[in-house]
Amino acid sequence: MNLHIAPDDKFLDYFIATQKVVTQSVNKYIVYSEKELIFTKSKADVEVTKLYSQEFWELVGDFNQYKNIFIHYFDNYLADFVLKTPKNITIIWCFWGADAFYLPKIDKNAYLPKTKEYIKNLFPNTFKKMKWAWKPWNLYYEYKTYKESIEYTRNHIKAMKRINYFAHYLKEDYNILKQNYPLCAKFIDFNYATIEEMVSNKDMFEGKNILLGNSANMTNNHIESIDYLKNVELDIIKVICPLSYSVKEEYVSYIKKYGQESLGGAFVPLIDFIEKTEYDILLKSCQFAIMNHIRSQAAGNIVALLYRGTTIYMHPKSTLFHFLKNNGLIVRSVQELVEKGLEAITLTEMENNRRKIQQLFGKKVVQDKYTHIFDTLEN
Repeated sequence: MNLHIAPDDKFLDYFIATQKVVTQSVNKYIVYSEKELIFTKSKADVEVTKLYSQEFWELVGDFNQYKNIFIHYFDNYLADFVLKTPKNITIIWCFWGADAFYLPKIDKNAYLPKTKEYIKNLFPNTFKKMKWAWKPWNLYYEYKTYKESIEYTRNHIKAMKRINYFAHYLKEDYNILKQNYPLCAKFIDFNYATIEEMVSNKDMFEGKNILLGNSANMTNNHIESIDYLKNVELDIIKVICPLSYSVKEEYVSYIKKYGQESLGGAFVPLIDFIEKTEYDILLKSCQFAIMNHIRSQAAGNIVALLYRGTTIYMHPKSTLFHFLKNNGLIVRSVQELVEKGLEAITLTEMENNRRKIQQLFGKKVVQDKYTHIFDTLEN
C-alpha cells in the first residue's frame, strides 16, 4: 500500500485523478488541516485531520502496511514524521518549491535589491543570525523565536537525508538543493497536472491586460516589477496583481499602495480569494505577464498562459525560465521589458509555444511519468 500525506491543495486532486488511471495499487490519502477542506475537491478519496493529532496517528496506523510513502509538500513540519518512518519504507518527496526554497542558503538569493531592502526593514532578522533587542521581553521573544526557527530548520535538513526519491520536473532545482543541503535522494521526473487540467478553456487570450506575479509571496519581487511598468504607456491596460495567496498583511498593504501610487488606476490588486473559473477568465484577459521570481515559481500559471498565447517576461536566473528556453519555448527576460517595453510575441511564436507545451505537459506525457514512478516503486 502507498500512503500519501498532503496539505489542503488542488495539487492532490490532480494526483488522485491520474493515479486512478495509471495504477491499480492501493493508495491511502491523508490531508492535514485544522479546518474544512477548501482547495482539495476529492473529498471522498481523502481522510482529513490535524497534523500529529491522535486521530492523525490512528489514520496512519501501523507503518508495516506501507511499502511507499509520498510526501506532497515536505516542509519542516513533516520532518518528524519522515524521521519516524522505518527505513524499509521508500519515501518520495513530491516537490512544490516553497517546501525547501525557504531554507536560508536558497532564500537569501530569491530577492531583488528593493524587495530585499523592504524585507530587511519589515523583518529585521531575515538575513542575519540575530539582532539583539534592548528590552528584556523583546529579547526573550526574539531569542525564543530564533531558537525555534533554527531547530525546525535543522530537523528538516536532517530529514532530507531520509528521502529516497525527489519527484519534480526541474532537474536544476534538484541540483541546487543537492549543492546546498544533504539531499541524497534520486531524481525522478514528475509533474502533477496535464495541460488539459491546467487550461479548461483552450482559447487564446482575449485582452490587453498584464498579469503581475502569482501571489502575495515576496519572492514575486513585486516592487521591481511595478518599477518596470512606470514608463510604459498603459492607457486602457489593467495590471492585475494577485495578492490573496501566501499572505503577509503588511506586505500586501504596501504593494497595494505602491502599485496604485506608481501606476494609478491601472493597478488592480486581487486581495480576496476567487474561484478558479473566475481566475481563468482574468488570466484569459492578459496579453502579457511579468513573473519576476528568481526561484522557480508559478509554473501552473506560466504554462497555462503560454498555452493561451500570452507573452511572458521572467527573471533570467529562474530555473523555470531556463527549462522553458531549453525546450524551445519563446519566453522573454525582464531585462527585455526594461530595454524595449512591452512587445507581444508573434502568432507563429504563439503556435510554437502551444505545441511545445503540449509536448511537455500533454495528458499522455504526464500519465507516462506517473506510470514510471509507480513501476519504479513496484520493482
